[in-house]
Amino acid sequence: MRRLIAAVLAVTACTQSGGNNTPDATAQAQVALSSVPSDVRCVDVLVLASGHTVDQRFDVTPGASATLTIFAPPDAQASISAQAFAGACSAVVANTPPTWVADPVTAALAVGEVAQVHLHMRRPSLVGTAQVTVDFPDDFAGLLGAGGGQACVVKQDGTVACWGSNMSSSAPANNLTPVAVSNLSGVKTVAVGSNHVCALKSDGTVGCWGSNSSGQLGNNATSTSSAVPLVAGGLTGITALAANDQTNCAIKQDGTVVCWGLNSSHVLGANVAASTTTPVAVSGLTGAVAVAGCTGSFCALKTDGTVACWGSQSYQILGSSVSGTQYVPVAIAGLSAPVTALSMPNTSACALLADATVQCWGEGLGSQVPGPPTANGTPTTVAGLAGVVALGVAGSGEAYHECVVKSDGSVSCWGYNPSGQLGNNSTTTSATPSVVPGISTAKVATMGINSSCVMLSDHSVSCWGSNSSGQLGNNSTVDSKTPVRVVGLP
Repeated sequence: MRRLIAAVLAVTACTQSGGNNTPDATAQAQVALSSVPSDVRCVDVLVLASGHTVDQRFDVTPGASATLTIFAPPDAQASISAQAFAGACSAVVANTPPTWVADPVTAALAVGEVAQVHLHMRRPSLVGTAQVTVDFPDDFAGLLGAGGGQACVVKQDGTVACWGSNMSSSAPANNLTPVAVSNLSGVKTVAVGSNHVCALKSDGTVGCWGSNSSGQLGNNATSTSSAVPLVAGGLTGITALAANDQTNCAIKQDGTVVCWGLNSSHVLGANVAASTTTPVAVSGLTGAVAVAGCTGSFCALKTDGTVACWGSQSYQILGSSVSGTQYVPVAIAGLSAPVTALSMPNTSACALLADATVQCWGEGLGSQVPGPPTANGTPTTVAGLAGVVALGVAGSGEAYHECVVKSDGSVSCWGYNPSGQLGNNSTTTSATPSVVPGISTAKVATMGINSSCVMLSDHSVSCWGSNSSGQLGNNSTVDSKTPVRVVGLP
């Protein structure tokens, strides 16, 4: 749940609304007023965030309340100002006073973190102090991940549970229902590879478990698998995390990106050896706010809404301007609007745009079977999709399909469908998105190789598609072409 909590002198606030994993999400704050000085009758609050402006006045009768709708993109900056007036709001002139921004405050809107700032409220008799707390403790972004034959969920208490194929050689049996990951707490998000999982903790550190054949656990050792999370060495101040097959990439607080694990096709973004057990910096990349990975490639979303990719150029995943593998990120041309989120299913990339539409490039989803694969390095709008608020996370990057969450809580999927992973009660591959029946409160989606899962607003999880390793979490190994609920969640 996204939160914006404001205190103006004795003003307090609590959150009312839920959120999603896109930078354009709307936060709603219910502001309750009490113990207001006698010479204050009207308070005006101005919030500027990512091009959105909220300027709302409300009378301050003790006990009164007002709802402020505030656009609060994660990992962005918001300028917040407040001004008090002695008269009622109806008597305040419509134009913003010249002194309005005399004391603006910039607050970081970072998912899972708290920023506290002090505002100077100007009013006729005194300069008061106000405190604003920006808090997103229950955001749904990153709470669900799938890859290979496993899925994992971050629970509301910050612990992690996983089901499906067991990624530790010491306990190879599949888990048909969620099993708690030991020695792990305070988790913000998970990234699931083909045979390993990494978790980003609220303190900015990363813990990984599963196979370590290419150093993907990041603990300066190879070949030794671990059933319990190991600290990825040298990683602090991490704000976002992504995984593909046997490689991980993470964003640091300064907007740079580091990667570790297998370096096939320069996927580490650095001119280094075949693999590395410790994180290395992606060459020349700054201003990153989100990262996604697929088979052989990674892409980063930057603060200016552009996208840069590196690694394999198979199927023109790096756009149409280069040939061959690239360890220096390449800007993707042809995106028709600023990008707010990324997803990379297998050898494709998809971008959620600020206008709530989706563009994809690379290998066309749905073209794999039947017929030969296609490639297009120019982003192309997905027909029939509007009102999209979240892209599905492709996990290990091995999914040949994509799912999206729409503003009405529904989910639509398209692409390869031999196991029913599109959730539309068929096994017919489709290049056209179709609605998944029975889903109306989705918050986040994720895709494994031949399966899909969504987290709903009540933190329960439903999955569909292949269930050969128990990746649907419903205590069976029977495939399902429509959603089934994961046992024991939330």
